[in-house]
Amino acid sequence: MSDGPMGYLALDCDGVICVRPWWARMVPVRSPGKDAAKNPASQLLMPEWANQQFQRLRFARRAPIAGVSSALQRIGESHQLVLVTGRATSVQPQLESWLGKHDLGRFFSAVYCRGRSTMEWAHKLAVARELEVIGFVEDNPHVALYLAHHDVKVFLLGTEASHPNIEVVEDLSQLHHRLRHSKLFTPAVS
Repeated sequence: MSDGPMGYLALDCDGVICVRPWWARMVPVRSPGKDAAKNPASQLLMPEWANQQFQRLRFARRAPIAGVSSALQRIGESHQLVLVTGRATSVQPQLESWLGKHDLGRFFSAVYCRGRSTMEWAHKLAVARELEVIGFVEDNPHVALYLAHHDVKVFLLGTEASHPNIEVVEDLSQLHHRLRHSKLFTPAVS
C-alpha cells in the first residue's frame, strides 16, 4: 500500500517530534513481552477515565523538539510522513490541535492513534504493516526492537540497539542525511 515513489515513513510523537515531559523519565518503560500481540488488553495499567486524563496532561506546555519543523520539511520532500503514536484515540483531537498550534500538522498525511484495547507496540506494528512503511522513527528501544523483530526497518533516535533492522540516528536532521544517501531515498518528481 506504499504511496507512489515516496513511500511512507512513520514517526512516533513523544521523543521524536515532541519533547518528552520531565516526568516521563520517572515512569518505567514497559517492554513488550513475546506474547504482547496475543493479549494486549491484559497489559493495560489504568482504567479508561484515568488514561484519558493522563493523556490530556501530556500536552500541557509541551514544545516541539528544536529544529523538527525544518527536518520534517526536508524529509517530507522525499517521503510521505505519517504520525503513528501510542496515544489513545480519545486524545486525537488534542494531538491534532497541538500539531496545528506548532504548525506541524501540514507535514503529515495522516495521524494514527491507538485503540483502547491495543498496546502501543502492537498498534505501531499493525499500522506499519498496513501502510508498508519504508521505515519507522522511534525513540523507545523496546518498541524499536519489537518492530525490528517483525521485519520493520527502524530508525532509533539516540539509543544504541543491536539488530539488523535498526539504524541509530541522533535526530531527524541526521535521519534526513542518511535517507538522502540510502536506497530509501526517492527524489520528489516535479
